Amino acid sequence: MNKSKKSFLLLFLLAGFLASLSSCSSSRKLVSRSELKKKSFSVLYKNMEDNQAKYDYLSARMVMSFQKDGNKAISLKGWLRMKKDSLIWLSIVPAMGIEVARAEVTPDSLKLINRMNKSFFLGNFSLMDSLLHTSVDYDVVQSLLMGNDISGYQVQSSQAGIEGNDYVLVIKSRKMIRTDLLPERGEGSELIQKIWLNPDNYRLRKVDMIEKNKGHKENRIQVFYDSYQEVGGQLFPENMRIVFFSKPKANITITFKRVELESSLSFPFVIPKNYKKLSVAGS
Repeated sequence: MNKSKKSFLLLFLLAGFLASLSSCSSSRKLVSRSELKKKSFSVLYKNMEDNQAKYDYLSARMVMSFQKDGNKAISLKGWLRMKKDSLIWLSIVPAMGIEVARAEVTPDSLKLINRMNKSFFLGNFSLMDSLLHTSVDYDVVQSLLMGNDISGYQVQSSQAGIEGNDYVLVIKSRKMIRTDLLPERGEGSELIQKIWLNPDNYRLRKVDMIEKNKGHKENRIQVFYDSYQEVGGQLFPENMRIVFFSKPKANITITFKRVELESSLSFPFVIPKNYKKLSVAGS
């Protein structure tokens, strides 16, 4: 695959990696550190779980900006559809209502259509590893998009505290529950997390995550939830930023609009017969 095609594929994957959610931003009541009462990890963790975004199907309009190593930012617009724990579907429609690309991500697969050069790609989720220089799985992607905790990893060592106006959860060790989806990681995969919680609604303000994989260097991701919006009586991310501390370092900013919670959605993904199949090393 030539450099331009691989760059497009990387950008498209990053776009599919991020999207969710319209309506008014949540208010932020500043609380001084002296006013915050100390709470145990178990109490804070339960409060976080109780206030997470809950949905079966979700659709949203997305505006994304991607910047790598200080280069000029690239902007994309599109539509997102999600079925919880099953599927993330993304359509890139930059202008004039004409789709240029489409993606479908499941816990164990990755599918892409590039209408600009009439090509497609079918592969497994682990391709994200080589392109994003990280080893996130579907559960991590889905959870970060919703501003939720990653349910597919068990907490093994933890503590709670207060920093500034936020409660803080420090999770020193998290291991993947289902290793069958990504057997190449297995027991060697471990996460270290620090989570900042808004004390007014226990929604995520910031997440710092380090991945440890046996035989590989550590990878780090930071996610900033700059504002939330109310949808169906719940708070969903409205503006968020993601920083990949890889080489090259990458920054992504997302704005979510026109979010709707659905009872059902379709996820059309038909590859035209005249499209050429792409292959990527390691897929």
